[in-house]
Amino acid sequence: MGLSFWADGRLSYNRARFAGDAERLYGGQSRDVRVGFQADLEQSATTIWGYAGLSAFEAGADQSRSELSGESRILGFGLRHEFAERLYVEAGLSFGWDSYDVTRGIAFGSTRDSALASYDGTHQSAYLRMGVEAGQLGGFALSPQLGLNYFRVTTDGFEESGAGDLNLKVDAQEHHSLDLVASLDAQRVFALEGGGALTLDMGAAVHLNLDQSNRYSAALANISGSAFEMIEDTDDSTFAALNLRLTHRPAQGNFETFVAVQGQLQSGTDQFGSSVSAGFAMSF
Repeated sequence: MGLSFWADGRLSYNRARFAGDAERLYGGQSRDVRVGFQADLEQSATTIWGYAGLSAFEAGADQSRSELSGESRILGFGLRHEFAERLYVEAGLSFGWDSYDVTRGIAFGSTRDSALASYDGTHQSAYLRMGVEAGQLGGFALSPQLGLNYFRVTTDGFEESGAGDLNLKVDAQEHHSLDLVASLDAQRVFALEGGGALTLDMGAAVHLNLDQSNRYSAALANISGSAFEMIEDTDDSTFAALNLRLTHRPAQGNFETFVAVQGQLQSGTDQFGSSVSAGFAMSF
């Protein structure tokens, strides 16, 4: 069995706009570190891997005093099995334990205030996809894929403080989504003079949402009979995702650096998301 270990870290900046909120941009950043392993099983076309990681993040909205910060501890596993005729199947699971600190900006009539809260949560994700190594076009190795992505987030209930009668008491929440994903990955390696290489990875995907539920229930903490609920079930929505990553590996050593750009655009709305990240990876 071939066994290797690796570590990586990245810094990411994000911008987003959500449907129905066209006047406001949301932005944030995150810092991530992970360590993991990869094993190629003997006499088998199967590769398995696992990793553990830490993430710290901050987010906010333009023209608003609302802010979110927190940390996540993450554990993940995956495998890939290659069949004859360049066909392969890949699957992965990840689990996260999260903590949040939130400041909610309040603008109500002439009132300008802020409510504070801290709470914990979890997130889980899973994917299963089938792909084929389809050969090369223009020097790029192509791989079309079809699969399913599942994502689930839970948060504990909490009560805000600092805003008097405008404090909210928020119930525990659960959000989930299931997407059918069709994608195409392309990769090309450029040899550099003096050794080393640049690897260009590009990908495009279309996500068709098969099932999604976002439910939010709360009440004014100090006022009885003020409970309300917001429900957003947006099945059958579609969004496109594009990504590009450029990786540099020197001629010697086990260290590489990368920059990456990602973007998402949801059909029929003005909702979009984007991120830029840079980082390093090393194996040993």
